[in-house]
Amino acid sequence: MAVTIGELAAVCTTGGLRHHLDAEEQVIRLMLGTKAYVNARAERLAIVRIEAAAGGERCRVVLERAFTAGRHAAARCLAVCRATSDVPLVRLEHDPTSRSFRLVAEMPVEDAVVTARQLFALLDRVVEAAEAGQRALASRGTGSKSSPSQAA
Repeated sequence: MAVTIGELAAVCTTGGLRHHLDAEEQVIRLMLGTKAYVNARAERLAIVRIEAAAGGERCRVVLERAFTAGRHAAARCLAVCRATSDVPLVRLEHDPTSRSFRLVAEMPVEDAVVTARQLFALLDRVVEAAEAGQRALASRGTGSKSSPSQAA
């Protein structure tokens, strides 16, 4: 059995999360405050989307454009991968078309139910990975005045 985007939106509402359900794109968008992670607009926010992936067989949370690839994409990817390797459920993906890395957390949906606790765990893992990646890139000393998530 599969979960729907409407059911995931209901979980967000029940859990007290302010969110936006984009019925046309079949995604939920929400903003999460961060401590160290700084997005492309220099805000301490992780703007994520929640999806019912694989026909509702998986619940997926994505932080698009979490970090820029920059001129040293391989080194930046390695630094973020090492920093996030201990964060369960999360993987780093490279999007060469936008020259950025995204963070993805997903879990299989069993019995067509996703609890608030499960969804919050996915959200927490993405933010935890973003924070770890930010710290790793900052410690690399890019020498840029832009935020480490956006520095080359």
